Amino acid sequence: MAANLEELPFIDRHSVEVEAGPQATWDALVGVLVSTLGSRGSKLAARALGCTERGEPDRPLAQGASIPGFRVVTFAPTTELTLAGEDRFSRYRLGFSLEQATTGRTTLSAATNAAFPGLHGRLFRTLVVGSGAHALVTGRLLKTVGRAAETEDRG
Repeated sequence: MAANLEELPFIDRHSVEVEAGPQATWDALVGVLVSTLGSRGSKLAARALGCTERGEPDRPLAQGASIPGFRVVTFAPTTELTLAGEDRFSRYRLGFSLEQATTGRTTLSAATNAAFPGLHGRLFRTLVVGSGAHALVTGRLLKTVGRAAETEDRG
């Protein structure tokens, strides 16, 4: 994996306010990531793109663990989870942060940084980022985590 992940250009940041505390939000984030990125479709996509990480997700998820398309580089329960990876067309980092917003609420954010070297990388960036697909998928992921956390917190 690329050593200089900090140098990756900023792509975007998305946030949702979750009506659940940080622990329920964290548990939902980890659960949704493992089930979503560990799905058959995600594993096939990771293989097709030539991702460095493409096997079954490591369980339990922890710093250094592998999940299709990513390696966990930061695992700080209830505050921060950072995933990083690379494929044929890009090097990328997806960082999640959780902040207690008000009593019983958490702001969950996802920030993406990525580099798309070469002609194929630029074309891939247009396909993934320029089309709006990345923003759509990231927004849906955050909403899914929020719903799962709110359900868990009420249960």
